[in-house]
Amino acid sequence: MRERAPGHLLLPATDAVGFEYDAVSRPRTLNEVDPMAAAGSGLGDEYLRLPSDELGARVGRFTEAVIGEGTTVARLKQIRTNLRTTLDYSLVTENRNNLDPMVNFLFVEQRGHCEFFATAGALMARAIGVPSRICYGWTGGTYYE
Repeated sequence: MRERAPGHLLLPATDAVGFEYDAVSRPRTLNEVDPMAAAGSGLGDEYLRLPSDELGARVGRFTEAVIGEGTTVARLKQIRTNLRTTLDYSLVTENRNNLDPMVNFLFVEQRGHCEFFATAGALMARAIGVPSRICYGWTGGTYYE
C-alpha cells in the first residue's frame, strides 16, 4: 500500500484478481481531530465537494442553521448531536415522492439506515470545511463512542 496522505492508504494498482493484506486501524475521536491538519492534508478538493445541485446548497444552509458558531470540533460535535437527536434509525424508508434519497432522509421522512447517517455526516462536515469521506466494508465489532 502507499500512503497518499497521513492515514489515507491506497492499495497498489494491479491487474491481479485480488489482494491479501493486513491492516490495523484505531478509531479517532472528535477530540483528536486537528482541523488545520485536515485542511492541509493534501487529500484534494474531492473531500470538500458538495453536490452541485440544489442538494448541496440545501445541505450547506441546513448545516449552518443547525450547528451555529464555535470551533471546528464543537461544530462537528453539534452535527453529531443533531443527527442523533433529530433523525431516526430505520431499515425501512418510503420516499413516496421519489425524492433524492438524502433530501428524503434529512428533510422529509427523517429516518434511514447507517448509510444515510454516514452520508449526511460527511456532507455536513464538508459544508463547514472539514474534508470528509465514507468508507464501506469495515466492521470492528466494537462500538466506540
